[in-house]
Amino acid sequence: MASTFAGSQKLYETIISCGALATYLPAGELDVYKEPQVFYGNDAVFAKIVEYAKQTPSINTGIYYYEARDVVAEALRRVIAGADINGELQAAQQTLESIMK
Repeated sequence: MASTFAGSQKLYETIISCGALATYLPAGELDVYKEPQVFYGNDAVFAKIVEYAKQTPSINTGIYYYEARDVVAEALRRVIAGADINGELQAAQQTLESIMK
């Protein structure tokens, strides 16, 4: 996988012509990424997307990242449906604390 998806600019040059855009940073140097796109008013949007990807900070996730994400997402769904936000945050906190024990 590393040698295919993280090492082959030729792959990205090929798949972009099929409409598959990747934000693999070295691919942004390919001429095909710099070509104007008619659909986007002849703007070189693929190059811009890769440029934006360079500015996206990476995050470090802990071992409970996915559990926390799911618990908070569920609490948010309930708040949107009309539940009390403070109660939902407290319940989410308690749930996560019990998971992390």
